[in-house]
Amino acid sequence: MPEIKRDHKGISPVLASIILSAIVLAIGAAVWGVTQSATGVMADSYYREVNASINRIKERFTVEHIGFENSTQEVLKVWVYNHGQVDINVDVYIEGGGSSIGSNQSLTLIPAGELVRIDVIVTNVTKDMSVGVEVASFRGNMIYETTQIP
Repeated sequence: MPEIKRDHKGISPVLASIILSAIVLAIGAAVWGVTQSATGVMADSYYREVNASINRIKERFTVEHIGFENSTQEVLKVWVYNHGQVDINVDVYIEGGGSSIGSNQSLTLIPAGELVRIDVIVTNVTKDMSVGVEVASFRGNMIYETTQIP
């Protein structure tokens, strides 16, 4: 019986096509994974920024009253009313005579709808001195009031 010779030349192009297809699929899956991850990070970052902006807009507060007490220490009492929809944290800065004369940088919490007194120890205060009171929130909103020391 004569021996049948087979041509093996057809196997090489098929095998090369399978290998190339596997490489293309692997690269495509890797690119898809990186893109999906980056999209998730960007969406999360965007959500946080929008939420922070909304809270900054909902933040409303005012200085209701400023009082001065000169007992053992010179203390400026600042009443801050939060009439906004979110709780706020504020710092108080006092300026007089062209320089800083006191501050309370403890990020005082003021719940929504509450009035809170913040005491600030001041230095170098003179009678009839005009002082500026700046109340700054953690979210970046500020209000500025002036008062006269009696």
